[in-house]
Amino acid sequence: MSETIFILMHKDIPVLRVLMSDRRTILKVLEIINREHLPVNMQGDEHIVASLYKFMTSRTIPNSRKNLPYILEMYGTVDAVSLSMFSYQVSMSDHYWFKPENANLTWANVNFYDNIFVDNLLFLGSLDSKGINFSSPNTSLNGSLPQMWSKRNGYNVLLKGGTVFNQQPFNEVFVSRLLDATDIPHVQYDLVYDDVAGWVSACNAFTNESIEFVPAWMIGDSGNPKANRYEVFVQRAESMGIKEARAFINAMLAIDYLTVNDDRHYGNFGFLRNSDTLQYIGMAPIFDNGNTFGYLDGRIKPHMPSYAYKSQPFSTTHDKQIKYVRTLLPTIDIDRLAHIGHHILEDVYSKNDMLSPERITAIGELLDTRMRQLKRVLE
Repeated sequence: MSETIFILMHKDIPVLRVLMSDRRTILKVLEIINREHLPVNMQGDEHIVASLYKFMTSRTIPNSRKNLPYILEMYGTVDAVSLSMFSYQVSMSDHYWFKPENANLTWANVNFYDNIFVDNLLFLGSLDSKGINFSSPNTSLNGSLPQMWSKRNGYNVLLKGGTVFNQQPFNEVFVSRLLDATDIPHVQYDLVYDDVAGWVSACNAFTNESIEFVPAWMIGDSGNPKANRYEVFVQRAESMGIKEARAFINAMLAIDYLTVNDDRHYGNFGFLRNSDTLQYIGMAPIFDNGNTFGYLDGRIKPHMPSYAYKSQPFSTTHDKQIKYVRTLLPTIDIDRLAHIGHHILEDVYSKNDMLSPERITAIGELLDTRMRQLKRVLE
């Protein structure tokens, strides 16, 4: 078994030295070079190897991505971690990467903000293996749905498909347009038609050369199942200088309640920080709203009991989770959302020929029901 020493870099700042096997498993952390620039989840953690492993696996394609075995076959590698190391685990989310110790590489050489990368429709589900490019942010793109980064008109754009009814891309756009009627910071989504993948959602990266994303899981929770996870998280965020944390989280939970989002796990929200100064800028804009409005249900049931809707991250159901929202939400005018909702619903969902008129009507009825329920619980 061969062994290689890698240096975890934060841009051009060496952070730690780690010995890895040829399968890119961690054998030993040899040295912490710059503790201040360690990934947030590794700071103050005695279990450095376990924390580094969690950090590495968070920037790989998960096993839940259905075409992962085919991607691995096309790249000629054995697992998602090895795949991600082809591009040194460079991500579009943050500014960390792994440099072979003896390699003459800099951040300017490897980052995908400044460097061109080739579209590879393999990551959107294509079976065409042409255009395999070993230097790609898509080998480190976490997420279960078919998706890929693409350079379009000078911007880094994330394209993402859907599942059974291909409803998720349309949900992304619909929720984005609902949020346009609020003051809640959010990512703007559009629909793009691809000859291979069909309709996909498209959004610009909300990170750039100096701003990176720190997912919520990195600051953790109490680990105590009896603790108020919401309060623990908000207090930790406020201690980091994020003064708007409570108001933002409250608005996010209200929107998730309204849209019946079952996927707001600790990786789907978080913070923005300046990677040079390490200063936190604020909460990241709301993103990833595709798993909403009964996206997997064979038949959407608009009048299903409210307590039956599952939620994340602070409680198991939306009825329980919305109880954390105890302050006024001036950013959300429910009457206005109800007024514009049906105007944009038909415009968005009618483009999807996999959605029957009956299903689109049911989405509208579910929206009406959730509007009434949200207004009632927030009064």
